Amino acid sequence: MIVSQNQTVFGRCARSVFNLHIHPSPSPSLGVIHTLLLTVLVFAAFCNRADAQNVQTQPSSSLLILEGSVSSEEAVRHVDHYIDADWTMTTELAITSRTADFIPLRSKTADFGYTKSRVWLRARVRNDTQDVREWRIFFAENFKQIFDVYIVRGEGSVSPIVEHVVDLDAKSAFWKRPISYAELTAPMKLAPGEEATILVSLWSEGSSYIEFSVLTVPDFQILTSTRTAKNFLFYGMMGLLIIVALICLLIFRNAIFAAYISYAISGLLYVMHSDGAAFQWLWPAFPGFNSVASVYLGTGIIIFGAIFSRMVLNTAIYHPWLDKLLIGIVITTVAMVAILLPLDGQLLKKLLVMMSLFAISMLLIAGLAAARHRFREVRFYVLAWVGAVMSAALLNLDHIFGVNLTQDVVLDSMRAVMVFDATMLGLAIADRYALLRESQRSALQTSLDNATRNLELNNRLGDLEQRYTKAAARSRNRSERIRDTVHDLQQPLHALRMKVQGMAKDSNGRGIDTETLEGAFVYLENLVSTTLEEPHDEEVDTDNKRADRLASERMIALSAVVRTLHAMFHHDAAAKGLDLVVEAEGLDIEVDGFSAMRILSNLVQNAIKYTSDGTVMITGRSDTETALVRICDNGPGLSREAFQTALAREVRLDEDMTGEAGHGLGLAIVRELCRRQGYSLMLVDHDKAGTCIEIGFSAH
Repeated sequence: MIVSQNQTVFGRCARSVFNLHIHPSPSPSLGVIHTLLLTVLVFAAFCNRADAQNVQTQPSSSLLILEGSVSSEEAVRHVDHYIDADWTMTTELAITSRTADFIPLRSKTADFGYTKSRVWLRARVRNDTQDVREWRIFFAENFKQIFDVYIVRGEGSVSPIVEHVVDLDAKSAFWKRPISYAELTAPMKLAPGEEATILVSLWSEGSSYIEFSVLTVPDFQILTSTRTAKNFLFYGMMGLLIIVALICLLIFRNAIFAAYISYAISGLLYVMHSDGAAFQWLWPAFPGFNSVASVYLGTGIIIFGAIFSRMVLNTAIYHPWLDKLLIGIVITTVAMVAILLPLDGQLLKKLLVMMSLFAISMLLIAGLAAARHRFREVRFYVLAWVGAVMSAALLNLDHIFGVNLTQDVVLDSMRAVMVFDATMLGLAIADRYALLRESQRSALQTSLDNATRNLELNNRLGDLEQRYTKAAARSRNRSERIRDTVHDLQQPLHALRMKVQGMAKDSNGRGIDTETLEGAFVYLENLVSTTLEEPHDEEVDTDNKRADRLASERMIALSAVVRTLHAMFHHDAAAKGLDLVVEAEGLDIEVDGFSAMRILSNLVQNAIKYTSDGTVMITGRSDTETALVRICDNGPGLSREAFQTALAREVRLDEDMTGEAGHGLGLAIVRELCRRQGYSLMLVDHDKAGTCIEIGFSAH
């Protein structure tokens, strides 16, 4: 009957999953989920066969003699059981039924697997003590959806006395228990020499496993005190680890601590639920939730364990196939709970026990795969899940395969493993952060090395840019000097050409001013040798040093410069119908003739160019140290603003004024030469129209 009922439930769920499987979704993830669900359900069918093997046909059990506390291993040998497949057995029938209807238990525990049937237990006891009257029937189980305990006295009499000492169902709050303890306990009064029958009726949505022992009150108190101390030691250790992780979460704000806390809390609450403390202290008024709490908490262990593992191992980066597997475990678990919880909670709990072993095994495999290349980073993680796999295996041996393990063995292993597991996972996080800090230090050192190298390269680049700027400036200055020289050569060459042509016509050389001619040649030769025939840059001093050196070789009287100017430009002036008048006697101070000639020739050339009729005047006066020379014309004139503008290179005002074409270099050359030699340059007012520019020469 047990087998047939379980197979019916299994068949219904398996067909649902099979129907999903033969119509696969195009999504690979859903295909993985279907495969996992089908595998787990097939395994459940095999386990259901093992459940049925607990039903045995044996002779009726003997009388249990109470000479003191009796352990569960001793008591179970005196217990008969009856599997009520159709739920038709009643208390009256159980009391009066024939001995052959109840089958003795010949195993170390009373475990009937995951069954839909109602289980009845019956044991005959006799008190052979002299003074013990109060007893505790201890069942070492935290919760059953249906749990009734009867004490039957006067067996064999016409009207036996039936005491219903425990009456609990799925809606019973914790305080309805006759003995306020986390695990199910029934009080029993049995006088010395008295006999009675203990009758138990139970059904569980989970495993039907139950332990049965009879204890004296003092022994029961010792047992409860020991278990409570052991539990709270475990709770304290787990709570401490969770608090430390919470502090780390607040400090570092890393999601890995949240996953760890969620996993640890799920494990802590699962153990608290298993030993009954959760129902006693956390939700005593919610038996309905307590019925399914193991589902939610077990699911939390699987899901948060997988999420935590993905973070610690970085499976998305290092092990993509394992990452997909872990995600598949999470999705499969959620889907299994969502599908089976409203249909068959008992089957769901059984599958979750198996799923926990499978999931934790996969987490261990993921850790071993990572340890091949990153052992130091995942060593504590691997140790943690080795212990977890052992605990999950014990749970499966107990609940699925029917291996006779006491509740204490299972729960103690879970407590020890959870503390060890949580500690190792905490150390795994610490290892990861230590390696992360080491990696950050290495990255920082690499960054500093890169910064140093970049700084060096930037310095070298800056040096190259400065050298380039200087070279470009030298090139630009040289280009400007060449342009200025070409500009300054035009008029002197023209004037010299006129002189030479005149000499060719007058073969006797009469009227030739040889001094003026020599001055013109010297000026042009200096101009050409200074600029146009300058050696390469690496063989030349700076401009100022070279100018100073050459200036000492070209010192002449300013009056000689003025006379040369007159000789150079009077032909051009006459060609335009202008008078070039010089009134500059006594200019005896010595100046750099080359620079003075360039300055004054540019001013005289501009004056002639921009004067259409009238006179161009060169006047001067001097003392022992300074001399002032003015060049005045009758042209359109310059305002002070226009004069400042014309001093810039390549700025031409000439086409607007006279229509004459120019280069915009003359006044710029004059300004630069005056700056170098320390001469003054200014626009002065005079009585007539036109422009008057004054140069202040100082003796060298």
